[in-house]
Amino acid sequence: MKNKIAIGSVVVGMFLVALSIFTINSTNASVSMEYGYKNITSANASSIAGVAVRSGFGTLGSIVINTTHATIIRVYDGTATSTGTLIASFPASAVVGTYTYDVSVSKGIVLDVPAGYAGNITVTSR
Repeated sequence: MKNKIAIGSVVVGMFLVALSIFTINSTNASVSMEYGYKNITSANASSIAGVAVRSGFGTLGSIVINTTHATIIRVYDGTATSTGTLIASFPASAVVGTYTYDVSVSKGIVLDVPAGYAGNITVTSR
């Protein structure tokens, strides 16, 4: 009986060690918890190309409308304007405020900012 208890204790101990090693490795492989940002103003506006905020896998944290303008802004999980998956579309004269998404993207974050845009937006991502 003592041998069965000893063997069971060893097996449980080995399992706990293996579990702790797995947890440490998966934690090290995670995406950085800090957000970066890109501020978009009229200097970034273009009718041809989108404003790339991030390329590749990541997380769209939030979009902050700092000042409003009478244009539509679209946000894509993609690599170029009007391609990829549409994440958000802000109407003309969108209300100033913070819009939180915390969604994963696989291709990147691109904003379609039309020519003539004179507002101010901050995009956070990681």
